[in-house]
Amino acid sequence: MWFLSRKEVYHGFSLREQAEVRSILKASHVKYDYRIIHFGSKDRGNFGINKKYELEYYIYVHKKDYDNALHLLGKQRSSV
Repeated sequence: MWFLSRKEVYHGFSLREQAEVRSILKASHVKYDYRIIHFGSKDRGNFGINKKYELEYYIYVHKKDYDNALHLLGKQRSSV
């Protein structure tokens, strides 16, 4: 996805929250991209990793869709 022309609309550790965000964007036909970082992977090891924070989620939209996505998600520009 448009690496230089995207903006982040979600960042967090909740599977439920990221699924809700993706569902809202999809239902509204807003194209998005996402990235999941797995901190418990074998190459990084998992000693001392809290299972609650093992997966980190990022969701991005195109810059032109950013304000609309924030509106759909009920967020204000300053909170993202």
